[in-house]
Amino acid sequence: MATLKDIRLAKGLKQIDIGEKLFSPIGVSRAYAQKLISLWETGRALPDEAQKDALCEVLEVQREELSFESEIPTFLSVAAKKSFLLEIGVREENVFLILNNPIVHKSIANAMNCACDSLRKTFEEGS
Repeated sequence: MATLKDIRLAKGLKQIDIGEKLFSPIGVSRAYAQKLISLWETGRALPDEAQKDALCEVLEVQREELSFESEIPTFLSVAAKKSFLLEIGVREENVFLILNNPIVHKSIANAMNCACDSLRKTFEEGS
């Protein structure tokens, strides 16, 4: 698997090239299209399933060859993240702010994923 940015660079494409191919047929501006590709590459936003399929078509890759930065922490629910934050002592009024800040949200999700992996390994070793 490779990230969108890795595949784009390997193919010698610019963000605007991909953005135009994906969005010009539906009337989206060049600037907005490029910004959206940038958000996808940095993990600050995630394309929906139809957009992922369209990206694969534009990049001429199979779906399983393409990965996105922000996909790693998404398997944990918002409720699980909220419970985790409350458990470690974050005040309830700050939980909403944290979960709605994409950078902080991703960091917390990564920490939770590491904790889950550690617990899983501990249980597997104990079995």
